[in-house]
Amino acid sequence: LFQFLDGCPVPYSFVAKKLNEVIKNIGLDPKHYKGHSFRIGAATHASKVGFSENAIQNMGRWKSDAVKRYIRLGSFNVALD
Repeated sequence: LFQFLDGCPVPYSFVAKKLNEVIKNIGLDPKHYKGHSFRIGAATHASKVGFSENAIQNMGRWKSDAVKRYIRLGSFNVALD
């Protein structure tokens, strides 16, 4: 769902590293914050603006129907994984 200006997808490791740097710089404990939330937010936003579940699955590079757990359209959802 996220990509660099050249169109290449942003790898999870890049997001996780940058997120940890920012969290540390503002004085918070990075163990409480994960880049995984960006996948949830991006998948949910894509669904809200009209992308199909199949399109979101392709954009997020999900190989299974796990994408369904990332689309949060209700007011509050909790994953029990």
